[in-house]
Amino acid sequence: SGLTPADQQTLAALNIRYEIDLRTDAERIAAPSHWGNAAPRVISISVGQRRDGKAMDARMRQLSQLKDPAAAKTLMQQATASIAIDGAAEIGEVLSELAKGSTPALVHCTAGKDRTGVTVAVLMTLLGASREDVYGEYMRSNESVDAQLQRQKAREQSGKDVNGLSSLNGDVLKALMGTDPSYLDAAFHESDAKYGSFDADTRDGLKITPAQVVRLRKNLVEQ
Repeated sequence: SGLTPADQQTLAALNIRYEIDLRTDAERIAAPSHWGNAAPRVISISVGQRRDGKAMDARMRQLSQLKDPAAAKTLMQQATASIAIDGAAEIGEVLSELAKGSTPALVHCTAGKDRTGVTVAVLMTLLGASREDVYGEYMRSNESVDAQLQRQKAREQSGKDVNGLSSLNGDVLKALMGTDPSYLDAAFHESDAKYGSFDADTRDGLKITPAQVVRLRKNLVEQ
């Protein structure tokens, strides 16, 4: 939603044909994407949330009351695990789109590391990436935390703190805005606890068929 003309020019070179938007309708209305003249086809899939955003609003109120970084970390572990379980069907929808050949695609949510992080972690695992590579990619979001904090401060100063997080101290904000291996650990652990294995989650949670797995690997893995 904050793309500048320079950003748009950078993205244009990638020839992105699909935008897979994992946000709620309320988030999309509050912060619509700005692609300029090269807008891709938008595929809206609200991962782990009601489309009206009411569950998200309740979670944001819970986050805004946090005072302790350890409590914030625990809450993020729970939230990330919840995405893996409550959002399994929608994550499966995303994978189904990619299996159809809906690429090149940009997959995003609001922060870009929770709903998107779990979705991409599941996708990479399905493609055969090592757990080390999955976590390495997930942890790269921490490279952008300082920039996120600057944007949060700017929203606070302009009176546009729509997230209600301006009252939180820096350590709590970092726990919320960053990634931690324990967050993804919680997601994989919860998935294994419910389904028994990643393969069972693929079949019963994501509802992805072996044929779709083959197509995903054909579309997205360099040979």
